[in-house]
Amino acid sequence: MSTETNAAGGGAIALQAYGMMYQKRAARASARAKRTALEYNARISERNAKAADIRADFSQLVSEIDITKFRDDADRFNRSVGARYRASGFRANTGTPRQVMIANAARQDDEIQARRMNAAAQETALREQGVNERLRGTLFRNEGAMAMQAGQIRATTATIQGLQNMSKTAYMMAGA
Repeated sequence: MSTETNAAGGGAIALQAYGMMYQKRAARASARAKRTALEYNARISERNAKAADIRADFSQLVSEIDITKFRDDADRFNRSVGARYRASGFRANTGTPRQVMIANAARQDDEIQARRMNAAAQETALREQGVNERLRGTLFRNEGAMAMQAGQIRATTATIQGLQNMSKTAYMMAGA
């Protein structure tokens, strides 16, 4: 076998080794980049989950403030009705005036319960958004882990293929 053939074969093996190492590094870099992007998405989902929790707490607070305001307005209304009955010469705590005030109080209690139910439903929906965002964040993290695993597999495959090619070239050189 001539020196030129050995040099050409050695150059081919060196190029194959370089190509193998380059593919290996590229596969790992690609996997790291994908994992980084997915981690970023996971952090955004976590932030969105926290924002949904804050909106749920705020919604509950606003609802309770609204109910307190409604209760105060209803109390003023009932006092006004009682005052009008008394000004007309009726006793506000007996008979029809009392029944009217009891009916008003019952309607007001029903309204407060309806408002609380609506607020609870809205709060639950917002908290559910938070749960969904957290699950989405977990999914992104899992995808990132799978991307790293896939990158490692591609890197190992590139190494094996490179070694096979180098072995084939060396075998062909030995037979020449």
